This record gives sequence, structure tokens and C-alpha cells, in this order.
Amino acid sequence: MSDASQPAPLATLAGLAHALRAEHDLESLLQLAVDFGARLLGTERVSVRLLGEGDALLVTCRHGEPMHGGSGARFRRGEGLVGHVAASGETLCCHDAERHPAFVARPDQVSPLGSFLGVPLFDQDGVIGVLAAVAAEQERFGAAEVDALELVSALCSPRIAVARLERIARVDALTSVLNRRGLRQTLREHEGAGAAMSVVLVDIDHFKKVNDRFGHQVGDEVLVQVAAALERCLRGGDSVARYGGEEFLLTLPHVGAATAVAVAERARAAVEGLWPRAGETAIQITISAGVAERAPGEASEATIRRADRALYAAKNGGRNCVEVAAPGPAPPSRDTTKR
Repeated sequence: MSDASQPAPLATLAGLAHALRAEHDLESLLQLAVDFGARLLGTERVSVRLLGEGDALLVTCRHGEPMHGGSGARFRRGEGLVGHVAASGETLCCHDAERHPAFVARPDQVSPLGSFLGVPLFDQDGVIGVLAAVAAEQERFGAAEVDALELVSALCSPRIAVARLERIARVDALTSVLNRRGLRQTLREHEGAGAAMSVVLVDIDHFKKVNDRFGHQVGDEVLVQVAAALERCLRGGDSVARYGGEEFLLTLPHVGAATAVAVAERARAAVEGLWPRAGETAIQITISAGVAERAPGEASEATIRRADRALYAAKNGGRNCVEVAAPGPAPPSRDTTKR
């Protein structure tokens, strides 16, 4: 339970309401929700999971250390305590969380789960996510904490809902990188600037075999981890887009081919070192990449086609490697069936 040493709840809620008046992107709004939630509850672990592709509940923001290792345990609507909140649309407060019927144990849980408090986030059509607080000790949250977190949800949900819709239009729901629409907007901006630009088209090697052997949930986790690894290899101003099922496009403004190759090699090594797990099995994941530098006056689509041909050469050259496109006009689109 909260104590007298914590900030006055009304003053904290007023501070949140004031902060929400400013313009915020989705990430900033989510950070406000978890930070003010943690302050009101006097607890260290608060997170937001938003509903994504296939009813997946993805951790999009947190305050404090994660309860699960790696990229965070994945749950779907109706699965686990957060999934129960998303499915029911009702607040759930557990004093002995691991004994609740909805609790699902995960091998990467880093500490005991004694208490859980989860409240839904809503838009006009229903639940869009879950704001949740956890603690190692039991009976940590009571009626005052429930009221406080529900008020945070009520204040933040309308702003989060609008920002989420704007993001959905531009961002892939599963991997949280740009989708094709967001990519087109980014490419138009770079074309308008007229500056140098390179692209790197990346494909996960033998991805179909991962799905066939381990299932699509593991395949989804591989996509999430690969996307995150690619983002970690980039500078500010660069971007990653999910270009196809298991294809990603890196957009590198103000970069020539030589630097783009170095970025692609760094990304290839980063993905090779991931080793995501399917139960007790560690899976080696590799990528192939094609690099192209945009020629003066060349349309972005033509540059991407040249990167696509270079990627095809990398696939035919043994995979887990980087190939560079020759300068000049883009060749005809190639057949993708040999991947």
C-alpha cells in the first residue's frame, strides 16, 4: 500500500493533467502514463502493453526494470494476467498473482510476481492496451492504488488513442518499425531534400523453416528481435521499415555506398548474434542484405530495385552476406521464389 511519504495523489494527478496539455508523440504519452503511475503507486515496475497484430500485447513502454528478460514476454488477448485485462476490459488486482487462474509462467521471469494491478486503456471501440503495475511482494496494491491507476488510464487513454491511430497508419503493428506507408512518406521527404541516400534491403534467411518448425508465434518473436537489432545499428535520422513478410529496408540519408555496406555488415553480425529461443532450443538467425546508393535524379523505387537485385545475389551467393548493387539503371524485377 502507498504511504504518507508518497506525493499527494491530487497534486500528482494535476501534474499529469498539466503535462498532457503539451504536444506529445505516442512514446512520450506512454512514458507519462507509466512514470506518473509509478509515482502515484510508489512502485518501481509499471508498463504499458498495446494491442498489436493478431491480438498480441506488446510492451511499448515501461518504468523500472522488466519483469521478464530478453525483449519481454509476449502475451495475447486472453493470455496471462495482462491478457485477462485486455479480454475482459476490467481492472484486475491480485494480491497473490502467481496463484490467480489467469497467471501464465514464463521461463524468463526474473523475479517473483507477488502482486499485479492492471487497468485497461480504451478508445471509442474498446480496449487498446493495458497499463499494469507489478511487485515482488504480495498484497502490495489496494483500493487506493486501483483508483489511482484507473484515473491515470482515464486521463491518458484519449490522447494515447489518437496518437496510436496516427502511429498505426505509419508503423508495423508487430515489429514497431515503419510500415510501407510510413516508408513511402520517409522516402518522399528524402527525395525532396535531394541529398545523398543509400538503402539496405534485408531478408531473414530460411525464415519459412523457422515458422514451419517452431510455429508462427516464435516466427513473430524472431521478426520483433531482428527489427530491434536493425534499429540498434542505425544513427539518428536513419530508419527501418518492414518491407515485406520477413524483409526490412534500412533508409540511410546522407550516406554513400561504402558507409552503407559497413552498416549492413554491422546489422548482419548483430542478427547473427541474437540466438532467439523456442523453449529449450536456441535458433540461429542470419540475414542477407543488398545495398544500393541512390544515383543523382534516381527515384527511390529504382534504388530499391537495385538493392533488391543485390539481395538476390547475396541469397544466391550463400546467404548471411552483403552484396552491393552496381550503379546504373535498375534491372527488371526478379523472381522471389528462390529465397
